[in-house]
Amino acid sequence: VDLAFEQLLCRIFGEDFITTFKRQRPAAWVDLTIAFEARKRTAGPHRAGALNISLPFSFIDFYRKQRGHNVETALRRSSVNFVKWSSQGMLRMSCEAMNELFQPTVSGIIQHIETLLARPEVQGVKLLFLVGGFAESAVLQHAVQAALGARGLRVV
Repeated sequence: VDLAFEQLLCRIFGEDFITTFKRQRPAAWVDLTIAFEARKRTAGPHRAGALNISLPFSFIDFYRKQRGHNVETALRRSSVNFVKWSSQGMLRMSCEAMNELFQPTVSGIIQHIETLLARPEVQGVKLLFLVGGFAESAVLQHAVQAALGARGLRVV
């Protein structure tokens, strides 16, 4: 999910800029990833409102110095129409867009679980425990339950 977010930033601001920013402003990059992590944890399949992700001032300033225009201009010029600029210095991402960032990872996890469940040694399994930090994700929990619940498998 973090990689998908980074790729999204590359689509908006340019891969060369993001690479340079990460190299020349590593502390600010960490701040940005922490801000994204906080919003990622609030994402859910039934969330209605947009998610705001704070951009560090150094990102905004560095972008203006490197590109000669502001972040808002970059967002308007990009082909990414589901991320907007907030006057409070934040990226506003629709909840649908946030959920899309999860899809490749969630699909891979579900596919892996289905592969494991096809093995003879796990026939008859009735409970599936999701563990680890990502297991707390409402997006993951909902997707796994939707994909595997019909098998009579209880997802915990």
